[in-house]
Amino acid sequence: MTFGEMKDLIANRLGDTSANTKTRIGEFINDIMFRISDDVQYPGEVRWGQIRTESGRFSYPLDPDVGSIIEPMIVSENNANIWATPVETFNANVQNPTSTGVPHNFMLYGNYGVERQPSSTLTFTAETSAAYLTAEVTATIQGMVDFRNISESLTLATGVAAAGTTTNRFTTIDKISLSAAPTDSIIVKSNGTALKVAYFVATDPGPPEVPGETDAATSAYGLFNPGSKIHIIGTNADASRKITITGYGPLVDGIDVDQDNVYIEEEIEPTASNWVSGKTSENRFTTVESISVDSESIGTFSVRDETVAGRRMATIPPKKRSLDIPIVGFYPIPTGSKINYQYYRTLTPLTIDSSRPAMDQRVHYYIRKWAETAVNSWYGDSSGVSETIQNSIPSWRQDMQAIRDILGLSANPNVVIGGRARNISRKYGSSAMLDPGHYSN
Repeated sequence: MTFGEMKDLIANRLGDTSANTKTRIGEFINDIMFRISDDVQYPGEVRWGQIRTESGRFSYPLDPDVGSIIEPMIVSENNANIWATPVETFNANVQNPTSTGVPHNFMLYGNYGVERQPSSTLTFTAETSAAYLTAEVTATIQGMVDFRNISESLTLATGVAAAGTTTNRFTTIDKISLSAAPTDSIIVKSNGTALKVAYFVATDPGPPEVPGETDAATSAYGLFNPGSKIHIIGTNADASRKITITGYGPLVDGIDVDQDNVYIEEEIEPTASNWVSGKTSENRFTTVESISVDSESIGTFSVRDETVAGRRMATIPPKKRSLDIPIVGFYPIPTGSKINYQYYRTLTPLTIDSSRPAMDQRVHYYIRKWAETAVNSWYGDSSGVSETIQNSIPSWRQDMQAIRDILGLSANPNVVIGGRARNISRKYGSSAMLDPGHYSN
């Protein structure tokens, strides 16, 4: 039964088919659908997802509608399984992940408002054109790249201004140190030349000689994280839509950083007739917590860091106001394998009349039944969903048990069968079947 059919049936029986009433009926249908899902602990429909890994990349976004993963993930070309490992366990055993190959473990790092955080390479420049570096110096950069701690060594060139640029794009920086005091002052910039993240004063030969700086964290200027502006492009996007970005970033004066890791909220409004030409944030962000649209849009918003040619951070599809994307890390670090996984899909509110509740067809009857009961209560005495259920507890419990039977969820999901057993959890299937691979000794 579709969303539109449910609304029409309830409205016709109610004797009020006005647009406002149908809108309110739609709200009751969604409220009841989610209440049923919570009460019966419905895991969601099973779907397949796929990740095309990149050589050397540690973390990846899952499909946005992933509720829970059905272990194991698989690497079909290598006939390998990938099992979940708690982040705490992984961090306790692998502080510096460097091994590459076929992954055997995945770690869920949580849900984020973007697929990837802003990042930037670091550029080292000798400041004085008359001198430049006259002696070789090696810079060591430690920081975070896509949830992975990275250390990179960079030999700075002598006799030229452009001393060197890192290979990695860093999200945050923990340390920058030099193997020796530089013979010329060194500026370290991110995001092209837009932000000065570190500055090393050269050795002053004197007399008396004053040693130069070798550790950015203890230098006079300090050490700061990169910060990217956020560039948003709309495809057929409504001109009236506003976008709000929340996150943390630097407060800047020109290219100099005054303060780091400051909470920032910025609202971007279109200044042209639409979003197609793209809009760029005024502030710079090191990490982005969320990017949200003020109301549903008929278009798609593409979010990139810094410029239209920057790295894609997220895509907000039509009818979505924000994203909630699960991020996983793989170890050993993949080298280009294709990873397939099954998952339980999260329920999403019904917004289109042709949509159907993502449950067994037999459950649609119960959704419509209780939505109609709630609508009648609201229409008669302004009661809500909670009051309606509270006044019909025996009937509600009976129907919830019937739904559990229909969906195969009758077993207690917290039962544990001894030895090396795992919980009879929804992530192992939608029925109460016991798989010997999960509970036998």
